[in-house]
Amino acid sequence: MIKISEEAINNLEAKFFFEDLTSKYCRGLDRVDEDLLRSVFWQDAEVDIGIFSGSIVDFIPFIIETLNSSIRGSHSVSNFLFEVDNNFAVGEIYVHGVSSFFNEENVEIDGHVGGRYLTQYEKREEEWRMTKLTFIMDWNMNIESSALWNQGFCIGVRGEGDLSYSSLKSR
Repeated sequence: MIKISEEAINNLEAKFFFEDLTSKYCRGLDRVDEDLLRSVFWQDAEVDIGIFSGSIVDFIPFIIETLNSSIRGSHSVSNFLFEVDNNFAVGEIYVHGVSSFFNEENVEIDGHVGGRYLTQYEKREEEWRMTKLTFIMDWNMNIESSALWNQGFCIGVRGEGDLSYSSLKSR
């Protein structure tokens, strides 16, 4: 019989919560969901994504305005690495983001960015949330869009009009 320590089980559980928080953060960005974004962070959290560095309180309106200036966006995350120390933890998560926007000549551009989120977490009153999120950009590129939007697919939209809001009970 293999015995797993309580600490190992707690660490595995914590890592599950960190992946969930990261997914909710990305979904909040992609759906431009202010409430979902707020739910991921403690009120005193800090964010540094290069184009913004400051408190979560100031970040939320900044990122909502920034996202609303683009057409659409999508984030995918992978390669999760977390280290847990009691009620504190750190992580590194790879991210690939795509956003569509119109350039100065009114041409639709697909911007791709790859990098990593460096995250810090704290468990308060039995709940894990982020206390710090830093984005490190490893690469990017912008190309003219070749998307076809008339192929009969269900198209994702921002906000609660997206089909996922009717199928997921919790955001």
